[in-house]
Amino acid sequence: MLHELDTPVTIGMPPLHSQSAANIWRQKSSGARSNSASSTTVTNKIRATWAHAAYQELKRRRCKATLALEQSGLTELSVLDKERWIPFDKKVMFLEAAAELSGDDCFGLHLAPKIDLRTTGLIAYVGLAARTLDDAIRNFIHFQRVHNLAMRGELIDDGAHVRMQTHYLQPELHQYKQREEMGAGIHVQVAG
Repeated sequence: MLHELDTPVTIGMPPLHSQSAANIWRQKSSGARSNSASSTTVTNKIRATWAHAAYQELKRRRCKATLALEQSGLTELSVLDKERWIPFDKKVMFLEAAAELSGDDCFGLHLAPKIDLRTTGLIAYVGLAARTLDDAIRNFIHFQRVHNLAMRGELIDDGAHVRMQTHYLQPELHQYKQREEMGAGIHVQVAG
């Protein structure tokens, strides 16, 4: 069963032009709101789980993790608590800054297998507890809101297998590859 998002979304990402990622991170943005009286505003948030892992990996590599945090608009405090809600766009930008800072163009992909998924909370549990990858995808779709309010996974069932298609509430964030690679790597790790 798919759950559609019926509520307006508050987003905070500037329009993308030919600017560098560093300039985009520094800009202030305005959020969009609906005037609908019957709905509540959903914010563009995700738990700090993956940002925490990226922060720890930067420190392990002896990189100045605080520089990547500053570039993305996050703080050390915001990523140390894995259960804290942080802005999704800032997490995406943090992964991009981490790749640049570390000199690893595939930072997100290399990060995924280093994460002990058993320590990442409920969202990992629903994936790891599944007997098959198809079941894990179904579980992720069903429970995605406990971890991420900024994207919606869509279940695609073609009979023999199921797939998950991801839709960001800020579609322009799909262009940043570190988040995409890390997500793919985590799904592969769950399947393994």
